[in-house]
Amino acid sequence: MLIRCCLNRAFIRAALILIILTACNVSRIGGFVPRISSRNLQYTVHKDECMHLSVASNNDPNNDPDSTNSDPSKKPRRVRKNKYASKSQTPSIDPMESLLAESALKNSLLNSPSSSPPPPPSITKQPTHFPPPQTINPSAPETFGFTYLGYITSPHSLHGYCKLKSETSFPSSRLLSPGYLGLKPSNKKYPRERLLVKGKRMTKEGDVYLLKFEGIDKREDAERIKGHEVWVREERDEEVKEELGDGFMVKDLINLNVYRVEDSNGEDSIGVVESVALASDLHPQGLGSDLLDVKLNSGLNCYVPFVKEIVPRVKIKVGVWIEPPDGLLDLAVEKEEKVRIRGLLPGSSSVSSENQLKI
Repeated sequence: MLIRCCLNRAFIRAALILIILTACNVSRIGGFVPRISSRNLQYTVHKDECMHLSVASNNDPNNDPDSTNSDPSKKPRRVRKNKYASKSQTPSIDPMESLLAESALKNSLLNSPSSSPPPPPSITKQPTHFPPPQTINPSAPETFGFTYLGYITSPHSLHGYCKLKSETSFPSSRLLSPGYLGLKPSNKKYPRERLLVKGKRMTKEGDVYLLKFEGIDKREDAERIKGHEVWVREERDEEVKEELGDGFMVKDLINLNVYRVEDSNGEDSIGVVESVALASDLHPQGLGSDLLDVKLNSGLNCYVPFVKEIVPRVKIKVGVWIEPPDGLLDLAVEKEEKVRIRGLLPGSSSVSSENQLKI
């Protein structure tokens, strides 16, 4: 009996200990589950509480922001202003938005029926005067801006000097100062420029000048340019224009329209200046006056004395105004054109004789 009681007591103790341990273990083992479930419960509770609070806040008239304005006891919320807004360099409108607004405004103006495009600017053009095509010689140096001075007659001394027969009205301004002159052989069409080193006038022979060109240092070199024509470009005629004064160059008068003095505006031309006959060419002593060779509209040519009483007004690149005496224009005649023979052909007798010899 004693043993059975001890066993019962021990069994009871063990059962109690097991129950206690089991309870402890269950609480320890199940601690994770309640913790996870508690989180879920807390999350759901928190979510429900938020939903409940949000619903409560929406339903609560005390939380309504509009209700604060109706309550006179509460002060309105103060709006804070940016004190640095005036110092900002950022434009009030975005640049892209301004461009879009500008393009929209332009499109609306273009599409509107009332708007019309502005008229094109009016340009008043001055009349352009072209010389007659038949008077243009493409092989003449005058076409390229050259002025004829004279031709080389012979060499002089052993140091390359050469004599030039002057045929210009201003030899001292063109032949005595160093500069570039154009030398044109008889078989060439265009003058080749060469530097004039020195020039002086021969007092005994009048219009003959001694010239020394660069690169011509021997008599044999001067012999090679014998017969060459000497030309000068218009760019070198600045001194000549100053010396000219109120005078005119021959090249400035050619191809100018001729008007009567009554036609002050130059509306009705009676002819064109075709050439100029110099007094020095007409008489060795230069007696008389220069003559304007005027080709009238009728096709006849008339010589008009170039004096102040008959030609009172000359405007370069515009025209010449004349006051001819009675009967001067009636002296116009038909000008005969010179026939220039470019080459010679053998006669018929010589051709037949050559053919007979070949046969």
